[in-house]
Amino acid sequence: MTFRPYTAAASLELLDRHLRKLRRVEDVETDFLAYARDWVGQGSAHPEHFALVRQIVTEGSRMPAAVIDEWQRTGPRAVRGNLARRLRELADAGLLDIAAGAEAAAARHLSLLVGGVMLETYFGALPMGADEAEEYVRGAVWAFLKLYGTRGGGAGE
Repeated sequence: MTFRPYTAAASLELLDRHLRKLRRVEDVETDFLAYARDWVGQGSAHPEHFALVRQIVTEGSRMPAAVIDEWQRTGPRAVRGNLARRLRELADAGLLDIAAGAEAAAARHLSLLVGGVMLETYFGALPMGADEAEEYVRGAVWAFLKLYGTRGGGAGE
């Protein structure tokens, strides 16, 4: 079984669009909110993918480990690795406060905070209203910037 990483590609495109600005970033919080809104929107943009994810979650214990590993390698791990690199670039530009070598942990934290909406909706199986999604996104970005924001960088002070 081969997984098509089209959703990983979409996630990487979001990273490029929102977090590659580096020194042109005017307001870190605004950019992270825009990124998180688009990230949460992937559930409706790629319903087939998230139907497959629900199947993997349900049947994962019966699937060969190599299948799960390949899916993780080409999807979630690839996206998190790219996110970690973007976060390191932002930290190096003074826009985030991430200790050297801690960018993988920061990427995991951001993924869990923002991506947690997928758990709330059972990977897109249950609808989430726009107001609830916005509240979720704002809370996730607020928490991430409390952990990794810098003073004066739009960290929701």
